[in-house]
Amino acid sequence: MRHGVWSLVVMASFFAGLGTVSAEPVVALSTPEAVVRESVLANERRDLEGMARLFLKDPDIVSYGIMGLKFVGWAPLETILRAEFQSVARLEIAVKELKVWTRGDVAWFSMELDYTRILPGPQGETRALLELRETGVLEKRDGQWLFHSWHEALRRSRL
Repeated sequence: MRHGVWSLVVMASFFAGLGTVSAEPVVALSTPEAVVRESVLANERRDLEGMARLFLKDPDIVSYGIMGLKFVGWAPLETILRAEFQSVARLEIAVKELKVWTRGDVAWFSMELDYTRILPGPQGETRALLELRETGVLEKRDGQWLFHSWHEALRRSRL
């Protein structure tokens, strides 16, 4: 009988631990700023599923990328993110400045970041720095802050 009780305690501890142990740290996304920062980390990790969890999937949401890219809904944004993540060896993203404002269930932000693409090549890796400026809107739905729309631009003209 003692052996059976001990086995139950060990099994219960193991299964209880399953809920708290994961490959990625659990991040409390209770503020719009936390969601913006988590999106940067998910982007840097090339974690498409992590990015997808942070965006609303409304079909009429419009977002903009550099070079005139326009995304209506989540699907086209997901496609371009997937292609980006597959084309680089890794990403390094440094937030230079982030400001977030909130009013009720809506928040908006402005952010400057250095987005470094590390590209594989025959003579080794090459680095390409994009100095970006991003703005966007988040909406709180069902208690969770999610990106509603997003706009990305170069901080400096390449003319």
